[in-house]
Amino acid sequence: MQILDFIDKTVTEFSAKRIAILFGILTLGVIAIVSYELTTSKFRLDKYQQAAELLSTLGPLLESSNESVRLSAQEMAEDVKAILLEEISAQSGLSPEEHRKALVLLMSIPWIIFSFIGIVELFQGVKDWAYGLLGCLFLAFVFGFASYYVPPDLHWFYRYLVIPFLTYGVTLSTFYVLSDDDEEESA
Repeated sequence: MQILDFIDKTVTEFSAKRIAILFGILTLGVIAIVSYELTTSKFRLDKYQQAAELLSTLGPLLESSNESVRLSAQEMAEDVKAILLEEISAQSGLSPEEHRKALVLLMSIPWIIFSFIGIVELFQGVKDWAYGLLGCLFLAFVFGFASYYVPPDLHWFYRYLVIPFLTYGVTLSTFYVLSDDDEEESA
């Protein structure tokens, strides 16, 4: 129950200090992700450049009149190509269908977790508990269904960070703006 009280307090009493802390955490996360991507892509680029240089140096040897030199160069070129293809297939990880399922889960699970608040409200005796529960389950279904049709070849950054967090942000901001302020009107 302390977690739900903390979430409720965070949402209802959103201060400048909490905004600054949240912004700081998000900034650190973005910096960490971008630096990781820049580092790993540089290493991968260096590997490909070295392989391209090796293949270009093997070019003249492939046209050699010496049979043993030509065969050795062909074997080396095939080995380099096989290593590159193996590395590329190992990096691809998930199939397109698995990427779709992962995004469906990523888009649905937060709303399923939010629906547990409706169950807690039932036990607390809140009269409108069903609206929150059914609304969150409906959003889980809608966002999960819509995210299944996001193209699987979309870059991971957009697929797993931009789309979900932009959707969460817009939806939660809309709910916050449209929320009924019964407590303020009755005061």
